[in-house]
Amino acid sequence: MTRTKTLICLLVAALFLVAGAAFSPAQAQPAIHCDKPEHDFGTVAQGGEVEHIFKIKNKGKGVLKIERARGG
Repeated sequence: MTRTKTLICLLVAALFLVAGAAFSPAQAQPAIHCDKPEHDFGTVAQGGEVEHIFKIKNKGKGVLKIERARGG
């Protein structure tokens, strides 16, 4: 009888742990957003310099960390 009670208590505790994990709020995630992710410079003379600024916005709740960026 004692073993049965112990087993039932362990099962109930495990159930509460699993249920608590399932209903805990998700960790805040970043969400990167760019209105115009591409830009066409058209024809550029060889050696010519061009510049364009991309406006990046974080629409998520977490911290957006840009570790690397490169042109194509």
